[in-house]
Amino acid sequence: FDTNGPLLVDEATASGLPYVMMIIDIDHFKSVNDRFGHQIGDEILKFVGTFINSKLKEHGTVSRYGGEEFAIILPNITIETARALLEDVKEGIAGARLVTSKTNKPIGTVTVSFGVSNWADGDDIDTLFERADQQLYEAKSAGRNLVR
Repeated sequence: FDTNGPLLVDEATASGLPYVMMIIDIDHFKSVNDRFGHQIGDEILKFVGTFINSKLKEHGTVSRYGGEEFAIILPNITIETARALLEDVKEGIAGARLVTSKTNKPIGTVTVSFGVSNWADGDDIDTLFERADQQLYEAKSAGRNLVR
């Protein structure tokens, strides 16, 4: 995944065009690791990362951030458009029928939660990230598998 996120933020800020940052977290990831082991957990991380990247890479930068989180920066896009794109991503991930690679044992539904924030005058990468993180927390608190 791309690691040019801070550069994109600087460019988008200088251009004055809209852009959004989002943080994505795999819901209940610890329970997947506990039930199926870390190797399956790694496969799920790869699936989610690849799926997100395939859907959003033409719009911006997708990076893994932390254990089961991803950070995305989408320049030249409004928050409304970003949320619509994420609803499609959310449904695609939740609709995937995942099985273990060795035994074909069903893993069950994997869902993700999204926190989205748009750049505002006076923002820097930290304030933009903090708002996206707060939105992610709200999505988790409201039941998960949500775009906030």
